Amino acid sequence: MQSPSRSIPIFLIVLVVAIAVVNELADKYYWYWQVRWFDMPMHFSGGVWIAGMASWWFFYRQAATSVRFSKILATCLVA
Repeated sequence: MQSPSRSIPIFLIVLVVAIAVVNELADKYYWYWQVRWFDMPMHFSGGVWIAGMASWWFFYRQAATSVRFSKILATCLVA
């Protein structure tokens, strides 16, 4: 069995870059003030990124051998 990669998944890198770009555009064009609900998807995206990083940090980076789904879910919810 192959050990999981210790590098950060490309999805998490792309997500944090997308969040940064959209946030910069939102600040420049005042989307947070003009579009009342705009901060909701931004907060959700940030939460997905934090949960993904926590999951990667605790399980994949440390090369855990047997991980239950409930343990991963609990880690993501706590993060």
